[in-house]
Amino acid sequence: MFDPRKPAWLGLGAVLVYWGARAWMKTMHAARTAERTTVRVGGASLALVGLMMLSLVFVEFRWVGTVLAMAGGILILRGLVSAGLSIRTD
Repeated sequence: MFDPRKPAWLGLGAVLVYWGARAWMKTMHAARTAERTTVRVGGASLALVGLMMLSLVFVEFRWVGTVLAMAGGILILRGLVSAGLSIRTD
């Protein structure tokens, strides 16, 4: 049975938030390019997905599937935006 309150899921959420914030902060001093924007979009999406995973503790079990589907949608949108930005030339 899936239990979103297990320490492994909470740890994964915390790691995703950390990883996303770290990626976002690494670009603060980089030149303004499409690559910088791509990394920022990736960092923001990872942090958002991590926060959604941490919020599973407070969500009723019947909504867990919807929250996880929304997190997957964010990651799909991240991929599409990153692909669009990588095609763009500076």
